[in-house]
Amino acid sequence: MLRPTVIRKILNGYRLSLHGIHGVSHWGRVWEIGRRIAAHNGADLAVVECFSVFHDYRRENDTADPEHGKRGADLAEELSSELDLSGRQLEELRYACANHANGLVEGSLTIRTCWDATEQARIYSTVLA
Repeated sequence: MLRPTVIRKILNGYRLSLHGIHGVSHWGRVWEIGRRIAAHNGADLAVVECFSVFHDYRRENDTADPEHGKRGADLAEELSSELDLSGRQLEELRYACANHANGLVEGSLTIRTCWDATEQARIYSTVLA
């Protein structure tokens, strides 16, 4: 579980609207969908939960921003001392964040769960629009 201090830093530092398409409602959908998938496939829930808030955190806009995932991965590294993750978990989180918008489909079960949760959340948002 993410510490409240990390959540506060993320909320206070997000550059876009917290209520925008990549804001807290999106993070919440990725978190919930990721938790449901992990409950069925055994993915690492700690990584999936961290991914839900880090993957889009450093977006500069809501459209074309090809480096946003890498910037989210870099933030995870910066805050690694405040995350309850092992070295392996942090590497999976960083890889999942950095590559979630690159169209990749291969990775560990946990990484694929992160990506699937993002894609399902995106589809859900499209349906709501």
